[in-house]
Amino acid sequence: MTDDRTNWWLGLVQSFNTRIYDTKRDPVERAVWADISAGVLGIALDTGGLDEREVTLRLLTLCHHAAALGDPPARLDPDTLARRGLALIPLPREEAVRRAANWRDRPIEEIRNLRNAKNVTGALDRIAHHIRDPDLQHEVRAWAAVRDQLP
Repeated sequence: MTDDRTNWWLGLVQSFNTRIYDTKRDPVERAVWADISAGVLGIALDTGGLDEREVTLRLLTLCHHAAALGDPPARLDPDTLARRGLALIPLPREEAVRRAANWRDRPIEEIRNLRNAKNVTGALDRIAHHIRDPDLQHEVRAWAAVRDQLP
């Protein structure tokens, strides 16, 4: 459930994001807005306005857009964000696949964890080709390969 503070932060970030997604704008300007949005998301996290999951998923999306424009700003480094995204997944890949086989019989918290893994892997997959560390890229692609097995 969100409170007014959460919605305020999301509204603020959305106003920046409209500039990032506007393909009529100069790519350099769009990258600057992506960096500003990433900074605001960091402040929102630091002040408790948004949680780690929300911020990381939004940063992964920003990274996807910024990397398509050229070298992303340091705050949107694909390798750093891929590690951060993987850290959000609370169980090993093999365990996620095993639990997903009978997910309907699982407690709601386990189902949420599996859905979270699916959401994170979708965001990670969009930046996979920008990841420089081959081991990290392999791990992201391995999660992407099992994504459709998750609920």
